[in-house]
This record gives sequence, C-alpha cells and structure tokens, in this order.
Amino acid sequence: MSEALCTICARAGSKGVKNKNIKELCGKPLIAYSIEQARACGLFEHVVLSTDSDEIASVAIKYGAEVFFKRGAELASDAAGKIPAIRDAFLRSEKHFGKEFKYLVDLDVTSPLRLPSD
Repeated sequence: MSEALCTICARAGSKGVKNKNIKELCGKPLIAYSIEQARACGLFEHVVLSTDSDEIASVAIKYGAEVFFKRGAELASDAAGKIPAIRDAFLRSEKHFGKEFKYLVDLDVTSPLRLPSD
C-alpha cells in the first residue's frame, strides 16, 4: 500500500480568471487534468481536494478526487498562504484515513500539461 498522499488545492474566488479551476480547457475542466494525472501515475493511495467551493468539489469528485471536508474561510482568502492549506489537508487526511503518510505531493491545478510520468 502506498505511503504517499496527493493534495490538490483549489479555492473559489479567483481574481484573474473567474472560476478558473473549473473552466473548460480542451473539453475538460482545468482541475480534471491534475486529478487524472495524480490517479494515472500510480504513486498515490489517495488524491484529496482542498476547496471552499461546493461547485469545485462536485467537479473534482466526478473526476476521481476525494473530498471529505470543506476548507475554512481563513484558509481560502486572498491573503491565505498555500502551505497552511496544504498542511490542513494533510492533517485532515491522516485523521480521516486513520494513518500517517510518509510522503506528500501537492499538484497545482494550473499545470495541465504535466504528464503522469513527471
């Protein structure tokens, strides 16, 4: 069994491109690419989404991400850093799955050209 956890952080409220995480790119929502890459590489036991948006969560579940919590507002503001959101997702995942993960990889939603082999 894998000891690695993949997190994908996707908050609502994007300033530059509204709803960028779920905007379609070549027929799929942007977030779908990172989820599919994480699942296809075979390294992760779980691919967990951290979001404050029900809409993003719904799309992510459709493409195979696990969504069992909603990120708090303090971790979803413009001023919130990504590292605290990743840490929150990691700790919640360890508690939820009842295990300690040895490795953590966070994939950015905005890197759709990444390959599973990367």
